Amino acid sequence: MRELLGLFLLIRYNKIVQGGSYLHCAEKDVEMNKKIVRNLDDQGAKLIFGNADMCAQFLNDYIDIECLKGLKPEQIEDMTSRFVSMWDNERDSDVVKRIHLNSENKLYVIAIIEHQSDVDYTMAMKILRYMVMIWTEYEREQNESYPGITKTKDFKYPPILPIVYFEGHDTWTAAKQLSERVALADVFEDFLPDYRYEVIRIHDYTDDEIISKGNEFSLFMLVNKLKDSEDIRNLKNLPKDYLENLQNYSSDYLLELIATVVSAFMHKLQVNQREIADVSDMIRERRFSMLFDSFEAYSVPGIQKETRTETKVEDLMFVLSEKGNISDTLKEKILSQNDIELLDRWFKIGVRATTVEEFEDQIK
Repeated sequence: MRELLGLFLLIRYNKIVQGGSYLHCAEKDVEMNKKIVRNLDDQGAKLIFGNADMCAQFLNDYIDIECLKGLKPEQIEDMTSRFVSMWDNERDSDVVKRIHLNSENKLYVIAIIEHQSDVDYTMAMKILRYMVMIWTEYEREQNESYPGITKTKDFKYPPILPIVYFEGHDTWTAAKQLSERVALADVFEDFLPDYRYEVIRIHDYTDDEIISKGNEFSLFMLVNKLKDSEDIRNLKNLPKDYLENLQNYSSDYLLELIATVVSAFMHKLQVNQREIADVSDMIRERRFSMLFDSFEAYSVPGIQKETRTETKVEDLMFVLSEKGNISDTLKEKILSQNDIELLDRWFKIGVRATTVEEFEDQIK
């Protein structure tokens, strides 16, 4: 039996939804508008990581593993529908890829990338569930092709390379090693499964480091790092040769992708549709020199509001985590809240409460 080398990629974009476009809607429309804003927020990341060219650039530039260097887009196969639907319909922003590597080694390599903006302390266990799911599917696949192969002595499961792509401004403080989430792991280490995942935090890279990559994924990284008006103004100072390289050598397909990502970002800035269309046309028509001149005039209420609300949510979650376990229902209720004044009141209640249950009762 000859097995193709492959790399499975899972990209999850699970962003805390802030943004003012639905703040003044009638109560019956709030949930619908939340979904619209979340879709706009998630659209850029899902498009980027769902694209084989961008995935190849990401792995080449940010994952220091020799067998991934020089990876080509045609080596990447989309497996999203097979794995994401097997777990949870709510995880519709996850993307799964299988990458066929040029090597004589008869194994698969699987990487799982969770794409999100807030620190998820359950990450190690979530990734483990995906790993087991992928191994189970691999076993089924192999048995179909080679009946009984998984029961032979020499059969091996594919290694897994887990990666978290993190956009948050804070340090990633969740445990990266599974054993850190298991009680008495030091005593039972010989009997427990264990692994470590890699975190790629975009704010760990300077603009110069990102620009040095000189490709389309680098522009996506720069846009994702924007957090205030000064950052937007600084886009005018991008090196001329960097912009010319993107302008002259990017394919029409990737330019269309960049236009879509920038449009999604401009929605967050609450820019009107006509201006968004103008900027999109500049990208498609390869007029990059004029592109960021337009950005300087835009305000950033969406970003500023998002930062303030995100901070309040994080503070509240930290206070509650010191008082006990936070249920998934309560966590979702807090993470989906965008009313700053209400979050302030919740924070004061959380500080006074002696338990998580007491807090939950007081905010009903």
